[in-house]
Amino acid sequence: MVAVYAAGPRIFGQGFKLAAFGDALQCLAGIVLVVAAWSNVHRGSPEMRKFWVLMTISFALWGMGQFVWTYYEVYKRTDMPQVSPWDGLYFLKGVPLLAALGLQPHREPVKDRPNIGLLDLAIIVLWFVYLYFFFVTPWQYIHLDAGEYGVCSECGEEIAPARLRVMPEVLTCVRCQDRLERASRHMPVEVEVGAEDE
Repeated sequence: MVAVYAAGPRIFGQGFKLAAFGDALQCLAGIVLVVAAWSNVHRGSPEMRKFWVLMTISFALWGMGQFVWTYYEVYKRTDMPQVSPWDGLYFLKGVPLLAALGLQPHREPVKDRPNIGLLDLAIIVLWFVYLYFFFVTPWQYIHLDAGEYGVCSECGEEIAPARLRVMPEVLTCVRCQDRLERASRHMPVEVEVGAEDE
């Protein structure tokens, strides 16, 4: 499959056909992984069956994320949005994968060892949900207005591209920033009379 993927640029060149080929191949890989993992669910010990169920869920989440990506790139012919609710599929696919690996189905069961598999799974799920909400969710609420970005909030003139490269968050041009800084240095400091008496 790697050889077929590597041959794509030689066969299709650059552009839409190559993107469609790559997306379709990754969707096919997702389907193959889900089918292969699911075919092992009914085999082996109970721990082995849990392992394959969790692996199937992980591959399915990855495959669904890839199908969404393909929908945008191939069907709609647009770029995948920078931040979308579907990002959770790619992020959370690691939860069942780590839970499956944490089961360690290859180990012999020990009679005195407590079965804390569900507790381990709950901890992993909570950790990944925390990471998702801490790192991914805040970016979903940041909306830069492309029409206003790069325009000085004071004078309305365009901010120099070199200034934006150095400080992309800047809201004013150099001239207005300099004027604001000079004005703030020369402003008298107001002290409330009687504030010290209280």
